[in-house]
Amino acid sequence: MEREILRKKHNRFILNMILLIVLVILIGVFIIFHQSQSPFRQIRGEASGIAKRDAGVQKVDNFYISNLNQTYYTVGGTNEKNQHLLVVIAKNGGKVTVLNQKDGLSIDQVKNIITKRDHPQKFFNISPAIYNNQPVWSVGYLNQNKQLCYCKVQFKNGKILQLINNV
Repeated sequence: MEREILRKKHNRFILNMILLIVLVILIGVFIIFHQSQSPFRQIRGEASGIAKRDAGVQKVDNFYISNLNQTYYTVGGTNEKNQHLLVVIAKNGGKVTVLNQKDGLSIDQVKNIITKRDHPQKFFNISPAIYNNQPVWSVGYLNQNKQLCYCKVQFKNGKILQLINNV
């Protein structure tokens, strides 16, 4: 009888230790994930502040990061006139370019252009940027041959400015 009670206590102790270890691991994973997101949140906050200050963005809807020849942070949002704006901010130098979304292509239109041309299996990234002093959509995708492709699509008319297959 005592042996049975001791065995149950021992089993309960082992189960509690396993649960404690799992809990510590989960907390550790959460802390690591939270810390890894901190720079992204900081950059997004700074870019949102610039978009609000320089372009009058009142409500931020989207945030993009694009790396062409340099890094660009783009904030998508609406102003007091309910116009949807894209505010492209160069990481180096901080040059700000404000684009009215109605003056260019939407993400869906860009996807349609690439889909008609290449029939991609998957899109990885579609983000606004500046290329040769003109606004573009930077698009990364996997083509039918499972090759990573990179394309720069002109913001205003959808012309493909650069296409790199099998990056």
